[in-house]
Amino acid sequence: MPGGRYPRNPAMSLLLVILLVCQPSRAQQKVAVDRKFTNVNLTRYGWQPSPTVHAPEVDSLTSERIAVDDQGRVLVGFTMREPHNGRDTRLQPGLSFRIVRFGVNGEADLSLDLPTNNWLGNGVYLDEVGRIIARADDKLQMLTAPAEGLVEPSDWRTLAACTATCRVNQSPSRRTLYLHTWDANPPVSILDAANPSIATHCTVLPYGTYFVADDFAYSNQLGGSPPGTAEVIYHSPLCDSAQRSEVPITSRSLPHPLNDSLMLVKAARELLVVRSLDGRTVVHAKLSTREGAEVVWGDDTGDRFAAAVTVWRGGSWLLDIGSHRTARRVAVYETATGRELITFPVTPRALIDVAMSPDGHRIAVLANEILTIADVP
Repeated sequence: MPGGRYPRNPAMSLLLVILLVCQPSRAQQKVAVDRKFTNVNLTRYGWQPSPTVHAPEVDSLTSERIAVDDQGRVLVGFTMREPHNGRDTRLQPGLSFRIVRFGVNGEADLSLDLPTNNWLGNGVYLDEVGRIIARADDKLQMLTAPAEGLVEPSDWRTLAACTATCRVNQSPSRRTLYLHTWDANPPVSILDAANPSIATHCTVLPYGTYFVADDFAYSNQLGGSPPGTAEVIYHSPLCDSAQRSEVPITSRSLPHPLNDSLMLVKAARELLVVRSLDGRTVVHAKLSTREGAEVVWGDDTGDRFAAAVTVWRGGSWLLDIGSHRTARRVAVYETATGRELITFPVTPRALIDVAMSPDGHRIAVLANEILTIADVP
């Protein structure tokens, strides 16, 4: 433009200045689309690293350590040593299981302590109406008082025994708690959220159950050689393994039901959501080269699911060389489209737990002492 970079017309110059001032900067545009993340260091609330445990402390089956309620509040449970309480011995130090709840803005608004006799076998759950259920001290307990203020020991009601040989599974809708105790007779107890104090006992154990929905139990049968060969997946009514039937899909890992109609399975480098009864593929969720999905979680409706996605390096089953994690992220996907809604990195080698809110719009990840809470669009 003759005479310089800007027009000589004063009106045009003023208009140009106004447009430049009113135009959002790149930084402002970025803030507008950034997701809300909250990181909490649980050492502020008493979290302790897992010690070298003695045999009496070891529990064979771990439980869920994190849950998100329908208001977006996050509950985290962790075990703490209390060496000076009355239960302390040389081989069995006094232990407590602490449950801390964080509000929608990341502030702690509730803290509950339960005595326990082991380090690993403690867990926290929510039923479909948001009541707090804890596994601690070889039993499953429900908080009967309002979850505000001071809670007395009498405010916890025992629902069922759950010892070191007990595995707890919960359906995606949170309506059903499934307890499998290896050395009990009968081995299976099923608790319904509508009346959790009444259990249905199963004398016939569903074949190799690993996941449950509200009406069905899901299991798998190992494939052949080489490692990674697809496995056969079965489903059966919760208390009737004699009615077991094969699901016409293949998977390289345990199936994960999103509800009684959809099951999430892995095949090669993809996550597949398929119809559990007829095997019809609903959607593929693609992963990048060298990535693999480890564990998956769903919301209460099956509309969204999350996966821990890991980058593995090295390793060969032919040479019997193990691979190792070099990076890990947690991603949330939309079931209907396979679209990735949000992703964020987590510590590669940490033991992690993931939970989603019932509507799938909030996710919480526990990696050692770091709790990450993220809002999902």
